[in-house]
Amino acid sequence: MDLVGTLVHAEIAMRAMADGTFLPAIQMELDHVGAGHHRVLAHVLYQRGDRDKAEAKLKTLRRGESITVRTSLADLRLLVPAASLPNDTP
Repeated sequence: MDLVGTLVHAEIAMRAMADGTFLPAIQMELDHVGAGHHRVLAHVLYQRGDRDKAEAKLKTLRRGESITVRTSLADLRLLVPAASLPNDTP
């Protein structure tokens, strides 16, 4: 599945893996993704020891440019920052 959006921000992050190791990643925030113009946070993982490759790629990315990221449907996560519970009185 391809997701296309406008780059808002990108930085290098170290992502924790299930086995306790950390991998370098480019963490990108994309805006205007899909018909609903959603905001997406994408992590592009690199192999252990490839932080220099991630940093080199990061230097080529420009805020405001159109970015396409590819993922599987199984890897998508949904974050709902302003949720409420039905029948919940404040």
